[in-house]
Amino acid sequence: MEKDYKRHIFRGFTIILIMTILGTIVSYIFRLVLARNLTVSDYGLFYSLYAVFSIIFVLRDFGLGSAIIKYIPEYLVKKQFTKVKISIFLACFMTTLSGMVLGILCILFSQNIASAYVKDSNQAFLVILMAIMFLFMTIEALIMNVLISFQNHKAYALVQFLRQLLPLIFVSVLFINEKRVDYAMYATILSSLVILSIFGTMLIKKVNRIKGSIKQPFADKTILKNMLTFGLSITLVGIGGMVLQFTDTIMITFFLGTTASGVYNAALPIANILSYLSTALVIIILPLTSELWAKRLKSKLTDGLAFFYKYSALLILPFVVVVIAFADVIISLLFTQKYISAAPALQILVVGCFLYFIAQINFCILSGIGKPRITAIIIFTGAILNIILNSILIPSYGIIGAAIATSIGYGVMLVSSIMVLRKYVKLKIPFLHWIKTLILSLALLLMIILMRTLLKLNPYIEIIIIAAIGAAFYIGLAFLIRHIDTNEIKDTLSLLKKEKQ
Repeated sequence: MEKDYKRHIFRGFTIILIMTILGTIVSYIFRLVLARNLTVSDYGLFYSLYAVFSIIFVLRDFGLGSAIIKYIPEYLVKKQFTKVKISIFLACFMTTLSGMVLGILCILFSQNIASAYVKDSNQAFLVILMAIMFLFMTIEALIMNVLISFQNHKAYALVQFLRQLLPLIFVSVLFINEKRVDYAMYATILSSLVILSIFGTMLIKKVNRIKGSIKQPFADKTILKNMLTFGLSITLVGIGGMVLQFTDTIMITFFLGTTASGVYNAALPIANILSYLSTALVIIILPLTSELWAKRLKSKLTDGLAFFYKYSALLILPFVVVVIAFADVIISLLFTQKYISAAPALQILVVGCFLYFIAQINFCILSGIGKPRITAIIIFTGAILNIILNSILIPSYGIIGAAIATSIGYGVMLVSSIMVLRKYVKLKIPFLHWIKTLILSLALLLMIILMRTLLKLNPYIEIIIIAAIGAAFYIGLAFLIRHIDTNEIKDTLSLLKKEKQ
């Protein structure tokens, strides 16, 4: 039975991970389609409105979506089916109600939002479309939470993928005759309607098959109270991350306009690739940390943390170097030449995202030892600092100022997380290893710059040749100076395998 349970979890996790990766790739293609077919200003307008509505709708469900993921499995185990139905009803009712209220307010004040934010009252209709889009996306997200609460991993993963794929299909069709920014919003709205009609109907049938009555859903006030208490605490943790994610775009739009925002949003998704890589790291570190902490194996936790510190830097820095060296080529190939001015911002952002990648390791450890609130405080601090620095740097230095502000914020978060973590876990900071890795990376950067000077080839061919030679150079030099300890890697992997067993 235990093996079946573990197999069920592993299969569900694998399906969700694969579909999430595929969805991420598709979402990048969607962004590229918009960037290549719209003007820089319209591309920036779409993501500027998307950013500000992400902040407006951050409390759209009061965290009830996260709450049902926690409580529905508990109610099902206890066979409290009435509570299951009441929980779903309350989450649907309050989420839809709050989404409609926010949407109606945005529609009523659409001209004010357009005038104050994008400095063009003629864009009020796009504000209305974005409000409708986010209303449907809110209900769509709730359906996903209900699916995962019933542990229907396949359906959840399918929705996760379709909500990225369908907008790409619809916008590609709409762009055949004319390239308009509102088509991107129509495509997303249509996608949500398709998902809601299919999976919403499926969920209604499933819920109707569950025993129990919801004649008086508000009678048991403890259900709603528990859901709100849990949900709001989770939401507050997410607000800091949301603010951190969208502050740059919002403030660039406010100070410089949608064209500058469009240019910046060519650099941002490339640098944020490291965020998706850190997600894979979270999947490994978080459960392992929880297990080692529960078993009071602090020494092994210390050794494991040192290992991740050392080798994550060794693996990620070459990516940072390549992006710095080929920033102009990468921007040009992906987003076309009209976004080439984003290259300097990309070079700065990728350094900041590397610092945040290392900070994510610390956040995983803090969460794993039961200190998620500390992580939230650090993220909130970084978000506030980012806002302050953006307000100072953007008016004078433009999108480069935004990139500097974000990178400084990430650096402060890294230092803060290390200082706090040292209070709970004995840290072995591999400073010497980091210095060697930095020297290796600088050597790689110099080699790439030299080869770019000597080679004058097609950009695609140039990247392939230099990347291949650079990889061989970096790995060979690392082994030559004995920077990679194969025995240490084998010992750590065997430790991970042993602990999982």
